Amino acid sequence: GVVLGALEIDGRVDLDRTRRLVAAARPMAVTFHRAFDLTRDPVEALEAIIGLGIDRVLTAGQAATAEAGIPVIRQAVAQAAGRIVVLAGGGIDEASASRVVAETGVREIHVRGSRAGSSPMQFRREGVFMGKSHQLDEYRRVETEAARIRGILEAVRAGRASAAPPSAGA
Repeated sequence: GVVLGALEIDGRVDLDRTRRLVAAARPMAVTFHRAFDLTRDPVEALEAIIGLGIDRVLTAGQAATAEAGIPVIRQAVAQAAGRIVVLAGGGIDEASASRVVAETGVREIHVRGSRAGSSPMQFRREGVFMGKSHQLDEYRRVETEAARIRGILEAVRAGRASAAPPSAGA
């Protein structure tokens, strides 16, 4: 699939540019990324994205994290009414995953599940940077941790189990 997002200078979805990008991306699935979180009106933006035929929208609910954006994500799920997948993402971890899922109604979450660590590289050329900024550390790397992903999944499953209604035989 393809992840994209384009906005006008006034904070609205750039319909023309996004329409062209979606057409170029098809038949792949298309996700509108967290540019959605920078739009001036999430209700208007979601309708525009749906109108463009996009498959899903990634959002932290116009907040720094999905947990902080729960009210907006919940509203987006209700507004979408199955016309588009609302994918919650932004700082979701073992501690917040269950709450985000339970309180928003999303069926998909985007998680990083990684840790930063030092590179095993022994020789280091200090003061030389391959990126644009001297703030980058060429000898650090970020790796997905299977244990963190399992922990997030277990938290969501446990949250669903505790929210399930009692069985008829209970």
